[in-house]
Amino acid sequence: VIDKEEARIIAFDTWRPASDCEIAEAKQVLPIAIILSVKRSGEFKARAVVLGNLDRQGNVESFAPVASQAATRLLAASAAADGAYIDAFDLDSAFLGAELERDVFCRLPPVWAAKHGYSVVKLKRALYGLRDAPRAWWKKYCSILSSLNWIPCDEAPGIWKKRSSVVE
Repeated sequence: VIDKEEARIIAFDTWRPASDCEIAEAKQVLPIAIILSVKRSGEFKARAVVLGNLDRQGNVESFAPVASQAATRLLAASAAADGAYIDAFDLDSAFLGAELERDVFCRLPPVWAAKHGYSVVKLKRALYGLRDAPRAWWKKYCSILSSLNWIPCDEAPGIWKKRSSVVE
């Protein structure tokens, strides 16, 4: 289970080994913990989580909007009125797709450090637990939807609508 989480992180190119110079200049090195949980099916699930509560790098922008229940109901009603199709999905590795805008150094769990031969890494992408991970993911999400010709709804943050190609 832990190997599966490690493979997922490596597949996303989430970190690189930190150089001795970078480690010496780093203001802090945050630990990564491996959290194990049990799914409803009885299977175990592992998640690598940065202990972001220890992050002391000052003011980090962390706000990322989410859709309210009222906005979600409005979207569903609007789609039903237009005869549109709504597809719900879960992003299992959402944060791993988001690039970080600051330098974050982390200490690998001992089992991974022994396996890789280094213990401190510089994150290239967000991991669960970082204070700015939701914001980084939101920026990535916005850029993808914008490139697909979707626009954010001004009245309900977190809801997007497809720009109409119909000329009225």
